[in-house]
Amino acid sequence: MKRRTTLLAIAASFLASVASSVQAAPLLLSRIITISPAQASVGQVVEVTVSRPELDPAIAKLIQINKGKLINLASRLPSNLSSRFTPNYKVFFTGPGSSFVEGQNLTSLGNNRYSVVVPQGARTGRLKLVSGTGSLAPSSLSTGTFTVSNLGIAFFNNSQYNMVSIKVNGVEQLTSNQVVVPGGFGELGLPAGSNYRVIYSIGIDRSRPILTRDGGTVTARPFNEAEGGYPIAVTAARLTAREMLRSTPSFTLNGNLMTSRWMGFNVVTGFFDGYDFISDITTGAMSFRKWQGDPATVIATGTVIEPTNWPNQAREIAVTLRNPNNTVHANIVITLTNPGFLPTFITGDGLTYEPPLP
Repeated sequence: MKRRTTLLAIAASFLASVASSVQAAPLLLSRIITISPAQASVGQVVEVTVSRPELDPAIAKLIQINKGKLINLASRLPSNLSSRFTPNYKVFFTGPGSSFVEGQNLTSLGNNRYSVVVPQGARTGRLKLVSGTGSLAPSSLSTGTFTVSNLGIAFFNNSQYNMVSIKVNGVEQLTSNQVVVPGGFGELGLPAGSNYRVIYSIGIDRSRPILTRDGGTVTARPFNEAEGGYPIAVTAARLTAREMLRSTPSFTLNGNLMTSRWMGFNVVTGFFDGYDFISDITTGAMSFRKWQGDPATVIATGTVIEPTNWPNQAREIAVTLRNPNNTVHANIVITLTNPGFLPTFITGDGLTYEPPLP
Protein backbone atom coordinates (compact mmCIF):
# COMPACT_ATOMS: atom_id res chain seq x y z
CA MET A 1 0.00 0.00 0.00
CA LYS A 2 2.86 2.35 0.90
CA ARG A 3 4.60 1.59 -2.42
CA ARG A 4 1.43 2.37 -4.40
CA THR A 5 0.93 5.64 -2.52
CA THR A 6 4.52 6.62 -3.25
CA LEU A 7 4.13 5.89 -6.96
CA LEU A 8 0.94 7.92 -7.15
CA ALA A 9 2.68 10.78 -5.39
CA ILE A 10 5.54 10.62 -7.91
CA ALA A 11 3.06 10.63 -10.79
CA ALA A 12 1.16 13.55 -9.31
CA SER A 13 4.40 15.48 -8.79
CA PHE A 14 5.47 14.89 -12.38
CA LEU A 15 2.11 15.88 -13.82
CA ALA A 16 1.98 18.95 -11.62
CA SER A 17 5.37 20.08 -12.89
CA VAL A 18 4.24 19.52 -16.46
CA ALA A 19 1.02 21.45 -15.89
CA SER A 20 2.86 24.38 -14.30
CA SER A 21 5.17 24.60 -17.29
CA VAL A 22 2.17 25.25 -19.57
CA GLN A 23 0.51 27.70 -17.18
CA ALA A 24 -1.78 25.09 -15.59
CA ALA A 25 -3.44 24.08 -18.88
CA PRO A 26 -5.70 21.02 -18.57
CA LEU A 27 -4.03 17.72 -19.31
CA LEU A 28 -6.98 16.31 -21.24
CA LEU A 29 -9.43 18.20 -23.43
CA SER A 30 -12.84 17.03 -24.58
CA ARG A 31 -15.17 19.12 -26.68
CA ILE A 32 -18.71 19.03 -28.06
CA ILE A 33 -18.47 17.91 -31.68
CA THR A 34 -22.16 17.59 -32.65
CA ILE A 35 -25.35 19.38 -31.56
CA SER A 36 -28.75 18.00 -32.59
CA PRO A 37 -30.86 19.85 -33.42
CA ALA A 38 -28.46 22.73 -34.02
CA GLN A 39 -31.35 25.18 -33.78
CA ALA A 40 -33.88 25.01 -30.95
CA SER A 41 -35.89 27.09 -28.54
CA VAL A 42 -35.54 27.71 -24.81
CA GLY A 43 -36.84 24.68 -22.90
CA GLN A 44 -36.24 22.26 -25.75
CA VAL A 45 -34.04 19.16 -25.34
CA VAL A 46 -30.96 18.91 -27.56
CA GLU A 47 -28.43 16.11 -27.83
CA VAL A 48 -24.68 16.69 -27.86
CA THR A 49 -21.81 14.35 -28.63
CA VAL A 50 -18.55 14.78 -26.74
CA SER A 51 -15.22 13.81 -28.27
CA ARG A 52 -12.87 11.40 -26.55
CA PRO A 53 -10.39 13.24 -24.30
CA GLU A 54 -7.29 14.41 -26.17
CA LEU A 55 -4.03 15.71 -24.79
CA ASP A 56 -3.46 19.42 -24.87
CA PRO A 57 -0.79 20.01 -27.60
CA ALA A 58 1.63 21.63 -25.15
CA ILE A 59 1.29 18.70 -22.75
CA ALA A 60 1.73 16.22 -25.58
CA LYS A 61 5.02 17.88 -26.54
CA LEU A 62 6.39 17.69 -23.00
CA ILE A 63 5.30 14.06 -22.69
CA GLN A 64 7.15 13.23 -25.91
CA ILE A 65 10.29 14.80 -24.48
CA ASN A 66 9.92 12.79 -21.25
CA LYS A 67 8.64 9.64 -22.93
CA GLY A 68 11.24 7.34 -21.40
CA LYS A 69 10.53 8.49 -17.85
CA LEU A 70 6.78 8.13 -18.33
CA ILE A 71 7.03 4.58 -19.70
CA ASN A 72 9.06 3.56 -16.66
CA LEU A 73 6.57 5.29 -14.34
CA ALA A 74 3.49 3.84 -16.06
CA SER A 75 4.77 0.29 -15.65
CA ARG A 76 4.67 0.72 -11.86
CA LEU A 77 1.17 2.23 -11.60
CA PRO A 78 -1.97 0.14 -10.93
CA SER A 79 -3.39 -1.25 -14.18
CA ASN A 80 -6.94 -0.11 -13.36
CA LEU A 81 -5.99 3.47 -12.51
CA SER A 82 -7.63 5.02 -15.59
CA SER A 83 -10.95 3.29 -14.91
CA ARG A 84 -11.24 5.10 -11.57
CA PHE A 85 -11.88 8.44 -13.26
CA THR A 86 -15.16 9.26 -15.03
CA PRO A 87 -16.07 12.58 -16.66
CA ASN A 88 -18.00 15.11 -14.61
CA TYR A 89 -19.31 17.37 -17.34
CA LYS A 90 -21.40 20.51 -17.43
CA VAL A 91 -22.72 22.08 -20.63
CA PHE A 92 -23.04 25.85 -20.90
CA PHE A 93 -24.81 27.87 -23.58
CA THR A 94 -23.68 31.27 -24.80
CA GLY A 95 -25.51 33.89 -22.72
CA PRO A 96 -25.96 37.66 -22.72
CA GLY A 97 -22.79 39.62 -23.43
CA SER A 98 -19.75 37.43 -22.86
CA SER A 99 -21.40 35.20 -20.24
CA PHE A 100 -22.43 31.55 -20.37
CA VAL A 101 -25.62 29.99 -18.99
CA GLU A 102 -25.61 26.42 -17.67
CA GLY A 103 -27.85 23.93 -19.49
CA GLN A 104 -30.46 22.08 -17.46
CA ASN A 105 -31.05 18.36 -16.79
CA LEU A 106 -27.83 17.09 -18.35
CA THR A 107 -28.29 13.33 -18.84
CA SER A 108 -25.86 10.73 -20.16
CA LEU A 109 -27.21 8.68 -23.08
CA GLY A 110 -24.10 6.49 -23.40
CA ASN A 111 -21.43 6.44 -26.12
CA ASN A 112 -20.30 9.98 -25.21
CA ARG A 113 -23.78 11.40 -25.92
CA TYR A 114 -25.71 13.68 -23.56
CA SER A 115 -29.12 15.34 -23.60
CA VAL A 116 -29.51 18.82 -22.16
CA VAL A 117 -32.34 21.36 -21.92
CA VAL A 118 -31.77 24.80 -23.47
CA PRO A 119 -31.86 27.21 -20.47
CA GLN A 120 -33.51 30.59 -20.10
CA GLY A 121 -31.15 33.33 -21.22
CA ALA A 122 -29.46 31.19 -23.88
CA ARG A 123 -28.22 33.03 -26.96
CA THR A 124 -26.91 31.99 -30.34
CA GLY A 125 -23.26 30.93 -30.12
CA ARG A 126 -20.95 28.06 -29.29
CA LEU A 127 -21.50 25.69 -26.38
CA LYS A 128 -18.92 25.33 -23.63
CA LEU A 129 -18.07 21.96 -22.10
CA VAL A 130 -16.70 22.14 -18.55
CA SER A 131 -14.98 19.10 -17.04
CA GLY A 132 -15.27 19.16 -13.27
CA THR A 133 -16.15 21.90 -10.81
CA GLY A 134 -14.61 25.14 -9.66
CA SER A 135 -13.38 28.23 -11.47
CA LEU A 136 -10.22 26.45 -12.71
CA ALA A 137 -12.06 23.44 -14.19
CA PRO A 138 -10.88 22.78 -17.76
CA SER A 139 -13.28 23.80 -20.52
CA SER A 140 -13.56 23.83 -24.29
CA LEU A 141 -15.85 25.36 -26.90
CA SER A 142 -17.94 23.31 -29.32
CA THR A 143 -16.78 22.87 -32.89
CA GLY A 144 -20.16 24.09 -34.17
CA THR A 145 -22.57 26.90 -33.31
CA PHE A 146 -25.95 26.51 -31.64
CA THR A 147 -28.77 28.83 -32.73
CA VAL A 148 -31.57 29.91 -30.40
CA SER A 149 -34.80 30.31 -32.34
CA ASN A 150 -37.51 32.89 -31.67
CA LEU A 151 -39.76 31.18 -34.22
CA GLY A 152 -41.09 27.67 -34.05
CA ILE A 153 -44.02 25.31 -33.71
CA ALA A 154 -45.63 23.49 -30.80
CA PHE A 155 -47.08 19.98 -30.55
CA PHE A 156 -49.93 18.77 -28.37
CA ASN A 157 -50.31 15.04 -27.76
CA ASN A 158 -54.00 14.23 -27.32
CA SER A 159 -53.50 10.53 -28.09
CA GLN A 160 -53.28 7.58 -25.71
CA TYR A 161 -49.62 6.95 -26.61
CA ASN A 162 -46.31 8.78 -26.57
CA MET A 163 -45.22 10.79 -29.57
CA VAL A 164 -42.01 8.85 -30.22
CA SER A 165 -40.86 10.43 -33.48
CA ILE A 166 -41.35 13.88 -34.99
CA LYS A 167 -39.77 14.50 -38.38
CA VAL A 168 -39.71 17.93 -39.99
CA ASN A 169 -38.85 17.89 -43.69
CA GLY A 170 -37.54 14.36 -43.18
CA VAL A 171 -35.22 15.19 -40.25
CA GLU A 172 -35.86 13.58 -36.84
CA GLN A 173 -36.30 16.20 -34.10
CA LEU A 174 -36.51 14.00 -30.98
CA THR A 175 -33.51 12.41 -29.33
CA SER A 176 -33.40 8.62 -29.05
CA ASN A 177 -34.97 8.51 -25.56
CA GLN A 178 -37.18 11.61 -25.83
CA VAL A 179 -40.99 11.42 -26.13
CA VAL A 180 -44.01 13.71 -25.80
CA VAL A 181 -46.26 11.95 -23.28
CA PRO A 182 -50.08 11.74 -23.56
CA GLY A 183 -51.51 15.12 -22.64
CA GLY A 184 -48.07 16.72 -23.02
CA PHE A 185 -46.68 19.52 -25.14
CA GLY A 186 -43.50 19.77 -27.17
CA GLU A 187 -41.82 22.71 -28.88
CA LEU A 188 -39.44 23.05 -31.76
CA GLY A 189 -37.50 26.13 -32.80
CA LEU A 190 -37.36 26.66 -36.57
CA PRO A 191 -36.17 29.33 -39.01
CA ALA A 192 -38.84 31.55 -40.57
CA GLY A 193 -40.77 29.63 -43.20
CA SER A 194 -44.10 28.07 -44.13
CA ASN A 195 -43.21 24.82 -45.87
CA TYR A 196 -42.34 22.54 -42.96
CA ARG A 197 -43.75 19.07 -43.56
CA VAL A 198 -44.38 17.21 -40.30
CA ILE A 199 -44.58 13.41 -39.99
CA TYR A 200 -44.96 11.96 -36.49
CA SER A 201 -45.33 8.54 -34.89
CA ILE A 202 -47.12 7.47 -31.73
CA GLY A 203 -46.23 4.40 -29.69
CA ILE A 204 -44.60 3.19 -26.50
CA ASP A 205 -41.07 4.30 -27.40
CA ARG A 206 -38.86 4.67 -30.48
CA SER A 207 -38.41 0.89 -30.77
CA ARG A 208 -42.15 0.19 -30.40
CA PRO A 209 -44.07 2.59 -32.63
CA ILE A 210 -47.75 1.88 -33.30
CA LEU A 211 -48.79 4.32 -36.01
CA THR A 212 -47.23 6.99 -38.23
CA ARG A 213 -49.30 10.02 -39.21
CA ASP A 214 -49.00 12.95 -41.58
CA GLY A 215 -49.03 16.16 -39.54
CA GLY A 216 -49.37 18.32 -42.65
CA THR A 217 -47.43 21.41 -43.73
CA VAL A 218 -46.97 24.07 -41.05
CA THR A 219 -45.52 27.54 -40.60
CA ALA A 220 -43.01 28.66 -37.96
CA ARG A 221 -44.64 31.28 -35.70
CA PRO A 222 -43.23 33.80 -33.18
CA PHE A 223 -42.90 32.78 -29.54
CA ASN A 224 -46.01 33.82 -27.60
CA GLU A 225 -44.84 35.42 -24.36
CA ALA A 226 -48.36 35.54 -22.88
CA GLU A 227 -48.92 31.81 -23.40
CA GLY A 228 -45.31 30.87 -22.70
CA GLY A 229 -44.72 28.95 -25.91
CA TYR A 230 -45.15 28.69 -29.65
CA PRO A 231 -48.64 28.39 -31.19
CA ILE A 232 -49.76 24.76 -31.51
CA ALA A 233 -49.26 23.63 -35.10
CA VAL A 234 -49.74 19.86 -34.77
CA THR A 235 -52.13 17.93 -32.51
CA ALA A 236 -51.87 14.16 -32.20
CA ALA A 237 -55.50 13.00 -32.11
CA ARG A 238 -56.72 10.03 -30.10
CA LEU A 239 -56.18 6.68 -31.76
CA THR A 240 -59.37 4.89 -32.79
CA ALA A 241 -60.04 1.27 -33.67
CA ARG A 242 -61.16 2.36 -37.13
CA GLU A 243 -57.88 4.15 -37.76
CA MET A 244 -55.90 1.17 -36.49
CA LEU A 245 -57.80 -1.33 -38.64
CA ARG A 246 -57.51 0.70 -41.84
CA SER A 247 -53.85 1.69 -41.38
CA THR A 248 -52.35 -1.31 -43.15
CA PRO A 249 -49.52 -1.55 -45.70
CA SER A 250 -51.95 -2.85 -48.36
CA PHE A 251 -55.35 -1.30 -49.13
CA THR A 252 -57.61 -0.41 -52.05
CA LEU A 253 -59.48 2.83 -52.69
CA ASN A 254 -62.75 3.03 -54.61
CA GLY A 255 -64.24 6.50 -54.52
CA ASN A 256 -64.82 7.37 -50.88
CA LEU A 257 -64.43 3.76 -49.73
CA MET A 258 -61.08 2.47 -48.47
CA THR A 259 -60.74 -1.29 -47.96
CA SER A 260 -58.05 -2.80 -45.72
CA ARG A 261 -57.53 -6.56 -45.55
CA TRP A 262 -56.41 -8.70 -42.60
CA MET A 263 -55.68 -12.41 -43.09
CA GLY A 264 -55.10 -15.51 -40.98
CA PHE A 265 -53.99 -18.96 -42.14
CA ASN A 266 -56.45 -21.77 -41.44
CA VAL A 267 -54.41 -24.94 -40.87
CA VAL A 268 -57.55 -27.11 -41.13
CA THR A 269 -58.54 -26.01 -44.65
CA GLY A 270 -55.09 -25.02 -45.85
CA PHE A 271 -56.44 -21.65 -47.02
CA PHE A 272 -56.42 -18.11 -45.69
CA ASP A 273 -59.48 -16.67 -43.99
CA GLY A 274 -59.82 -12.94 -43.63
CA TYR A 275 -61.59 -9.74 -42.75
CA ASP A 276 -62.04 -6.76 -45.03
CA PHE A 277 -62.60 -3.46 -43.21
CA ILE A 278 -64.33 -0.85 -45.37
CA SER A 279 -64.02 2.80 -44.32
CA ASP A 280 -66.02 5.72 -45.65
CA ILE A 281 -63.31 8.39 -45.64
CA THR A 282 -65.91 11.19 -45.68
CA THR A 283 -67.96 10.05 -42.66
CA GLY A 284 -65.47 7.85 -40.77
CA ALA A 285 -67.93 4.95 -40.56
CA MET A 286 -66.48 1.43 -40.89
CA SER A 287 -68.05 -1.88 -41.82
CA PHE A 288 -66.56 -5.36 -42.12
CA ARG A 289 -67.00 -8.50 -44.14
CA LYS A 290 -65.68 -11.89 -43.04
CA TRP A 291 -64.58 -14.28 -45.80
CA GLN A 292 -63.16 -17.79 -46.02
CA GLY A 293 -61.28 -19.94 -48.51
CA ASP A 294 -60.06 -19.50 -52.06
CA PRO A 295 -62.00 -18.27 -53.91
CA ALA A 296 -63.18 -16.13 -51.00
CA THR A 297 -66.71 -16.71 -49.75
CA VAL A 298 -68.26 -13.94 -47.63
CA ILE A 299 -69.88 -15.47 -44.55
CA ALA A 300 -70.65 -12.38 -42.42
CA THR A 301 -70.96 -8.60 -42.61
CA GLY A 302 -71.56 -5.87 -40.06
CA THR A 303 -70.17 -2.75 -38.40
CA VAL A 304 -67.16 -1.93 -36.21
CA ILE A 305 -67.96 -0.53 -32.75
CA GLU A 306 -65.41 1.75 -31.09
CA PRO A 307 -64.26 0.71 -27.58
CA THR A 308 -65.59 2.91 -24.80
CA ASN A 309 -62.43 2.54 -22.71
CA TRP A 310 -58.89 2.89 -24.09
CA PRO A 311 -56.28 3.38 -21.34
CA ASN A 312 -53.07 5.24 -22.08
CA GLN A 313 -50.19 3.03 -23.29
CA ALA A 314 -52.47 -0.05 -23.61
CA ARG A 315 -50.67 -2.88 -25.42
CA GLU A 316 -53.96 -4.55 -26.38
CA ILE A 317 -57.45 -3.23 -27.07
CA ALA A 318 -60.77 -5.09 -27.45
CA VAL A 319 -63.07 -4.12 -30.33
CA THR A 320 -66.58 -5.40 -31.02
CA LEU A 321 -67.76 -6.44 -34.50
CA ARG A 322 -71.56 -6.29 -34.63
CA ASN A 323 -73.95 -8.08 -37.01
CA PRO A 324 -76.71 -6.19 -38.89
CA ASN A 325 -79.28 -7.51 -36.38
CA ASN A 326 -77.24 -5.88 -33.57
CA THR A 327 -75.90 -9.18 -32.20
CA VAL A 328 -72.17 -9.62 -31.61
CA HIS A 329 -70.29 -11.26 -34.48
CA ALA A 330 -66.95 -11.28 -32.62
CA ASN A 331 -64.93 -9.49 -29.98
CA ILE A 332 -61.48 -9.08 -31.46
CA VAL A 333 -58.38 -8.26 -29.41
CA ILE A 334 -55.85 -6.13 -31.27
CA THR A 335 -52.22 -6.42 -30.15
CA LEU A 336 -50.58 -3.08 -30.93
CA THR A 337 -46.92 -3.55 -30.00
CA ASN A 338 -45.74 -6.70 -31.75
CA PRO A 339 -42.07 -7.07 -32.75
CA GLY A 340 -41.79 -5.95 -36.35
CA PHE A 341 -44.42 -3.26 -35.65
CA LEU A 342 -47.32 -4.90 -37.55
CA PRO A 343 -50.39 -5.25 -35.32
CA THR A 344 -52.39 -8.49 -35.10
CA PHE A 345 -55.77 -9.48 -33.76
CA ILE A 346 -57.39 -12.71 -32.62
CA THR A 347 -61.04 -13.80 -32.66
CA GLY A 348 -63.07 -16.67 -31.28
CA ASP A 349 -62.22 -18.84 -34.31
CA GLY A 350 -58.69 -19.34 -32.97
CA LEU A 351 -56.93 -17.66 -35.91
CA THR A 352 -54.48 -14.79 -35.67
CA TYR A 353 -55.10 -12.13 -38.30
CA GLU A 354 -52.57 -9.60 -39.56
CA PRO A 355 -52.26 -7.20 -42.48
CA PRO A 356 -50.56 -8.77 -45.52
CA LEU A 357 -47.46 -7.01 -46.79
CA PRO A 358 -47.93 -5.11 -50.07
